[in-house]
Amino acid sequence: QINTRRGVPIENDLFVGQVLLIMRPPDPTADPYYNEKVFSKKKRRLEIQIQGKFKYVPTGTVWCGFEVTEAMKLGLVASSLCNLLLRLVSKTVPGDMHFSFGEENNEEMAHISFPAWTLFDRVVVTKQGDEPPPLGEVLPEPAKAASQRKRSGKTGDWNTSDTYSFSYHSMYMDLSIWHVVNLPTPDIDLKTFWGNSLLRVVVYESQSASKDKHLQAENKYIAGIQAEYLGFDDDGINGMSEENDALPETEK
Repeated sequence: QINTRRGVPIENDLFVGQVLLIMRPPDPTADPYYNEKVFSKKKRRLEIQIQGKFKYVPTGTVWCGFEVTEAMKLGLVASSLCNLLLRLVSKTVPGDMHFSFGEENNEEMAHISFPAWTLFDRVVVTKQGDEPPPLGEVLPEPAKAASQRKRSGKTGDWNTSDTYSFSYHSMYMDLSIWHVVNLPTPDIDLKTFWGNSLLRVVVYESQSASKDKHLQAENKYIAGIQAEYLGFDDDGINGMSEENDALPETEK
């Protein structure tokens, strides 16, 4: 479910809350609601929002990133492109970058991740008893505070009583057409890197004994969104928008 007017509920043994995956439609009139609230006068192509409470207190670094369901099998050209993108990302995103092209048995998934506390564009911590900010809008963390947090090098202060609201946006990843865009090169089809694999946006705590690997069996997955590209369809986005607009305000 994408571009819903309210968060999609999620719950596991570690976290309870809701998530939103908001994508810019190629035609802004297809979803004027989110075009106005999230995308207007901005270059971003997607926004991910997560809100909820921890059911446990993480003791290590909480990571956020993207992983795919199969090991990446890269030819010479794709490998060169991938290494170029990794260099660009490492220079533009604050914090330690962890990545892997994956293993055949998926012991370690193909992924790229950063410490969540410094990766998220906006973080709002709401004390118990107070009302957290609504999802579907830009989260109200002041720009100066967000900049200081992202460059602090800290790994976050977690507890089970506060409500955490996170958002991440990208002007480079356009999932509606499954391409990397806005680069100083032609747009790149994401299938170049991972074929028909599914894409997962994940928040997790790595408990691997080796810092060199984030092993799937030893990751504590806190929250996630899984995406599969089914091809582009204008009617799908238009129909989704019309369906949401038909809901009563209490249901949006």
